[in-house]
Amino acid sequence: MRKIIFILLAILPLTLMAQSKKKTVTAKPKPVNLLPLDSITQKVTYSGVFDMEGRTKEQLYRRIQSFVADPAKIKKDDKDNGIYAYKGTISVSYPGPMTGIIHKGNVDYVVTFNYEAGKYSYVITDFMHSGVNANGGHLESKFPECDRYILTPQGWRAIKEQTKTDMESLAEAIHTSMKMP
Repeated sequence: MRKIIFILLAILPLTLMAQSKKKTVTAKPKPVNLLPLDSITQKVTYSGVFDMEGRTKEQLYRRIQSFVADPAKIKKDDKDNGIYAYKGTISVSYPGPMTGIIHKGNVDYVVTFNYEAGKYSYVITDFMHSGVNANGGHLESKFPECDRYILTPQGWRAIKEQTKTDMESLAEAIHTSMKMP
């Protein structure tokens, strides 16, 4: 009987140590979609619709025109149908494949205004990255169109984060500009 108790007492610490050394496995967090996707087009899209009571179609048209300072960027100016579109560009910088190297590029997008007396809307879409070292392509893509060794996942995420920040600022600037008397 003493031998059995002795064996159990000798084995017990070993089993406790084995249990404490088990690694806990945690699930990797799913990638978060940084940019809003339109449910129909599956494109990155920012949009807004606003009532502008008391404003005429002409007043809204002039306000939109003053918001877009560079006439070279205008893609469509259809005053009669209340459509105005322009191409915009933001500069982005992101980590390159080698530690300490920062790459630079641009993200192009299109802003389309629709307006009528007392109301306007905007849609920002068609986001496309291009850079000196790599072209990431459409921002709705999970991975860049170029090789991941040229544009790393960290770089691709940084591009999307900068785009999100800049587009949220642009959306606010549009609405602020349109509210001005």
